Amino acid sequence: MRTINASREMPCREAKRQRLDQSTIATEQPDSKYQWKQFGGSWSRKFDPVEETVHFMTVASPLLQWVITVGATVQNTALIGDVKTAWIALRNAYPVVGATITDTGLQYKVPDSEEELQKWVEETVICDRSGSSAQDLALSTVAPSGSRAAEIWFLPTTNEVFLMIRHEICDGVGSLILLNSFLELLNKGSVVEFAEFGREHTRLSTPITQIMKAEEPFTFQKKRANRMAEKYTRKRALSLRTEPQTASTTSKFQRTEYVFTKEETSNIIRACKENDITITHAATAAAAQAILEHSGKDSGPFATIYHVNMRDMLPEQYKRAIGNLFTTAFETIEISKSSNLLDLSEKMERIITSWKHKKNNVSYSNFLPEILIKTVIAAATEGTEFPAIVAPISLGVVEKYLTEPMIDFWFNLSTAGSGSCMYIYTAKERLRFVYCFDSAFHKLEGMQKFVKTTVGYFNEGLELV
Repeated sequence: MRTINASREMPCREAKRQRLDQSTIATEQPDSKYQWKQFGGSWSRKFDPVEETVHFMTVASPLLQWVITVGATVQNTALIGDVKTAWIALRNAYPVVGATITDTGLQYKVPDSEEELQKWVEETVICDRSGSSAQDLALSTVAPSGSRAAEIWFLPTTNEVFLMIRHEICDGVGSLILLNSFLELLNKGSVVEFAEFGREHTRLSTPITQIMKAEEPFTFQKKRANRMAEKYTRKRALSLRTEPQTASTTSKFQRTEYVFTKEETSNIIRACKENDITITHAATAAAAQAILEHSGKDSGPFATIYHVNMRDMLPEQYKRAIGNLFTTAFETIEISKSSNLLDLSEKMERIITSWKHKKNNVSYSNFLPEILIKTVIAAATEGTEFPAIVAPISLGVVEKYLTEPMIDFWFNLSTAGSGSCMYIYTAKERLRFVYCFDSAFHKLEGMQKFVKTTVGYFNEGLELV
């Protein structure tokens, strides 16, 4: 052990809206190029295209970015021994937390001895008594040590715990599931003896491309994927203004958060229901309007990346599974100063719903790594800059996944580069907008001003001011 001292879903409007074809889902897994394969006492598999895309973005930045941190202040006083015991039990239940990240995929080794298991515990359980806040520690720590997939931090003075997770093994919702499972094991005092290890590889995660039988895409899907990429590379999207970069510029992770009161959250929920829109779509529309104002233009294309959680569309065994179980929608919407938040929200809803319900939509991900690599290389060669977009990502009502008692909850994603993420979720009956960004490109004061502008459009569009 290293010790440091110092949402609801929008109902379909059209009766004939296409639903996901359940026949495309692998309820019994056939042979797949993404299956786990055994090599002695180790198991490994290739990244699927979704994971490969995440990995490329993770290692492409100056710092190892796209590391998820999810934390909570627990109600009952915990001891470091209890944390270690629960961590072992979590690895047995979700062995991917004990995996390592390679250049091409994931690897898991079944521990040969109790000493080897304990060595892993000592290396991945960090007890911090420095007095720093959990969120400050999360922002200052790059990633789990070495190539490890996950580690857990425990702050005994404030009774906080947080999991630091490589994005290659799970998405934001998956991190909530992991945190809740850990807290449940901690509260129950669950003990898993070493003798129970040896078969945990049967519980290693299945990637969404395999679940959806989306490994062999059609030719037309590649053409459409290339057209989508064109929108991002050839047509200049609306962008946040960024700080000038020099050879000495250093990336630094940063976050800022806007928390609505319980009364404000209740009024927002009511207003969204009355207008038949979701909070996520309204918040995305407000962010689009704020980017337009921030850009100083009268109109332009709002381009972003929509992460669509697919768990509700999958068979029961995958609804609370760990993994990157989302599809990514790349879309642009033309907006102007006369755009209305409610109209924009409906457009957002149509985009996200169409990507969630279309058959074989995950197949498009097969082309993302190749397109992304070509785009980055072309941009570097031509000296062009990527638009500083804001990617809205919804975690919904976190209590859907976090059922264990806790005093409070927080979330973060380390982000390096000009782009930023806007996480939208409700916790403890309070709506929260969390912005994760790189302070080398966006100063904290400037991003806080952008957040205030977004909240202003959000409240005004819902007629709450």
